[in-house]
Amino acid sequence: MKKRYKIVVWLMMLMLPQLMTAQKKQISQARDQIKEGKNLDKAESAMRKLLKDSAHRENIKVWLVLTDAMKAQYAQANEKMYLKQKQDTATLFQLTNRLFTDVFGLDSLDARPNKRGRVVPVYRERNATYLKTIRPNLYLGGVYYLKQGNYEEAANFFNRYIDCARQPLFSHIHADEMHKLMPQAAYGYMICGNRLSRPGLVLKYSDYARQDTARLEYVLQYMAEAYEQLGDTANYVNILRQGVEQYPAFPYFFPRLIAYEQHHGNESEAEKIADRALATDSTNVIFRLAKSSILLNLGRYDECMALSNKLIAENDSLADAWYYAGLSYFNHAILKEKQLMMEQKTKGQRNKEKKNIMTLYEKSRPYLETYRRLAPDKVRKWSAPLYTIYFNLNMGKEFDEIDKIRNEHRKNLR
Repeated sequence: MKKRYKIVVWLMMLMLPQLMTAQKKQISQARDQIKEGKNLDKAESAMRKLLKDSAHRENIKVWLVLTDAMKAQYAQANEKMYLKQKQDTATLFQLTNRLFTDVFGLDSLDARPNKRGRVVPVYRERNATYLKTIRPNLYLGGVYYLKQGNYEEAANFFNRYIDCARQPLFSHIHADEMHKLMPQAAYGYMICGNRLSRPGLVLKYSDYARQDTARLEYVLQYMAEAYEQLGDTANYVNILRQGVEQYPAFPYFFPRLIAYEQHHGNESEAEKIADRALATDSTNVIFRLAKSSILLNLGRYDECMALSNKLIAENDSLADAWYYAGLSYFNHAILKEKQLMMEQKTKGQRNKEKKNIMTLYEKSRPYLETYRRLAPDKVRKWSAPLYTIYFNLNMGKEFDEIDKIRNEHRKNLR
């Protein structure tokens, strides 16, 4: 065994000079290609092949030649773009991205402690200055791929642009210089995460994205959707509240926050939210419809009817306004029926009260029939009250029709 090991070592010692000579030849040839500006892709390929071998992976000369080959390719591609010669835009962006990867690789080797244990990078400042000038292409690459619908690649570019700021290579560059397009890049990254349904990506750079004040309402929307997807209700509701506070008229936040509060039976809180929104715009139809639904749920039927009728007078195609008004009369009738069953009254009083109840059903009917016409697909919402109304008003033909519709609807839901 020892004899075989000695033979292997001996053979390696014999081959080492040949390997070193071959390596020097490849480096020399690549340098010549870079100087001539020809076969740059071959120079790059030769250096990458050397780096795959662990024997050459920490040879800084190989890294230097590789980065020089990449810089030369980038310069040629950029010149073609400038001169409006035929050049694939994506190629320039991909070269930029690879250049950053390679220079970071060189820097990690360059920044290793020397024999005295000191870290004195030789090439860092020069490379940082160079990369800083082409860094905007990472952002532009992200925008390019985003427009192409290639969200994975766009996220890769936006992430590289943002991540640069924390790399040791740029440690001596002032933060303001690195921050210029950070909020926009973070917003682009957030869009990618949203389109890919990956909430982790959406939230990763949300602090930067929130600095993009021109698009903050959309930033908050994407954050809310991400938290909802993660099942983080506390943060979801918190973002909705921020959205309503800052952008009450934005269509995303207000209806969802109202729906959340109503779903949890917090009608009083929902009313406060609606009132604050109405204070910013008393004519907003969405705010007024929400207030109408809240008044209905709070049992303040007269107020609900008044507000709903005002909305209908302004726009008689508002289906929900018809629904809330109709349900106000209907719910009031149901409430009076329950009270009548619980109270001790004379026959005359009971007959009078029953007549009032029938009047409420009569008033409810045209509103709910109009709602049915405006929202024919909302079968569950209008069929139940109309069923009760037709039954109590002894409208046999209409009752039979609605009974049939309800039975068919139940079958379709199974």
